[in-house]
Amino acid sequence: MSGLFPRVSRRTFAWCDWVGVLALTACSPATETAPGELLGDELVVDAGMHVDAGARSDAALGAANARPLAACAALGGDAPRTIGEVVDRINALPAPGTLLCFVASLPRPLSLVASSSPSSAQPSSGRNNPRIFIVSGTLSMSVVPDGTGRNLLEFGEYVTPLRSTKGELAFPLTRPVAHDQPYQDPPDEQTVTLCGLCHTGQTPHPTITGAFVSDALRPARTYEMTLADVQKVRADCDTLQSNTPRCEMLRALFDYGEVKQGAFDEAIKQGF
Repeated sequence: MSGLFPRVSRRTFAWCDWVGVLALTACSPATETAPGELLGDELVVDAGMHVDAGARSDAALGAANARPLAACAALGGDAPRTIGEVVDRINALPAPGTLLCFVASLPRPLSLVASSSPSSAQPSSGRNNPRIFIVSGTLSMSVVPDGTGRNLLEFGEYVTPLRSTKGELAFPLTRPVAHDQPYQDPPDEQTVTLCGLCHTGQTPHPTITGAFVSDALRPARTYEMTLADVQKVRADCDTLQSNTPRCEMLRALFDYGEVKQGAFDEAIKQGF
């Protein structure tokens, strides 16, 4: 499913190709961060480390980031099958409960589907940065390692084989997370739903205030990537000794247990 996004808001990203809306990115000035503090969802090891390749120790940064993720991966429990169970799992994470921590915590094996499509609320920027769906029974979650949607966890919870409830959480989160938070938007006077631009047949959820049900979509075959394709992208992070946000997410997905090729029901319509 592409474009899982409950409503239009000021942090709108890429829409469907046919909508023709330009993606927006937010910029913020550099800030000083003390060792051990969080900057977004990244742990800062040494306030003196800079992005300069010649001055920064990628190996040291990677080792430091791996330590809190190992604690996340030890959480245990069952794989979430509903959006509500995702919220419960986030609330049970060791501090800090980042998106990387959540992904590393998921019980294995993970079933993954990858797409290089640039047309969604969580767009891929190419085959080195695919949008990755984690499919688990009646629940689909998606992440993208880098770009405008890298701090988003998006959901589709099936209510029928072809229709799903859409939701989203933006990290970092202040816990505890309320169970209705995946369906809430920032204050905005606009009421047009972005989800409905791509997912047809949108109707309000019969029991969850603020939630919507609409037709599910699976990634377009044109942009499909195999598990082997994504594993190669993950391996390239080690070859290049890279600890970019993209590589950190790929490690959270692949380094904490078995990962296998997933699939969407072929009866689900292809997206963009």
